[in-house]
Amino acid sequence: MKKTLRIILSLSLFIALGISSVYAEKQEWYDSSFDFTKVKKIAVIFRPSDRLNLVQYNESADIFMEKMKCDLIDELPTGQYEFASTGTIVDKIFKESGMDIASIAQTDQEKADKIFFEYIKKHYELFVVWSPLIYDTGSQYCEGYVYTMPSTNTSTIWLPNGQTATVTTNSQTAHNVPGGNYPAVYVAVRMDIVDPKTGNPVWMRIDDRAKINKTVFDNTTPKDVYNRIISSFIQDFEKTLKERTATKQKNAF
Repeated sequence: MKKTLRIILSLSLFIALGISSVYAEKQEWYDSSFDFTKVKKIAVIFRPSDRLNLVQYNESADIFMEKMKCDLIDELPTGQYEFASTGTIVDKIFKESGMDIASIAQTDQEKADKIFFEYIKKHYELFVVWSPLIYDTGSQYCEGYVYTMPSTNTSTIWLPNGQTATVTTNSQTAHNVPGGNYPAVYVAVRMDIVDPKTGNPVWMRIDDRAKINKTVFDNTTPKDVYNRIISSFIQDFEKTLKERTATKQKNAF
């Protein structure tokens, strides 16, 4: 019973201290005139912000590609969709034309990009540009606050007949948590899904999240938050490919 009580109190304390420690904002736009259900061939491009250092770049790239494969591509019906990463497309261009995109980019990035995107335009119906903008840790100041927790007080009293009795009283105890700087995690990702035939985006999303590690129970890392962002995108992307049809004609203006 005492062990169970300690667990309950620990969880209550965790919840009390964890209030307002999570921030999330999602900005999103769809082109309602585009029919996603007709798409079968998709290119996936990883293009992070220059703000990411090499460690952040490699970790965020590995996580994204692994989750896309395991949680989306491998889960879709076999043969129904074709996905290609940047590396796969570069290899295909070399095999089909002999052009080495990496070598061309060293002297003429604009030419390399033109060849690359012309190939996508010719062979794919959609391409995803996944761009981590922030993948970092820092600190965040939080105002102090007061929370209450139930407490039990037990005392022994003497009765008139000389015997003793135990009296238990329940009350609320106030705890003051001072303000201060706490470790924080910051992750933001921009996602653009583009129709290669027109070069125009048909779905755009910016997912911006932060987590403040206020207690000893909190050990959230950028990887944890980033995984949640990817999972949210994969879930919505799969549903979009299967269900989102054009709901209106494209504006004439």
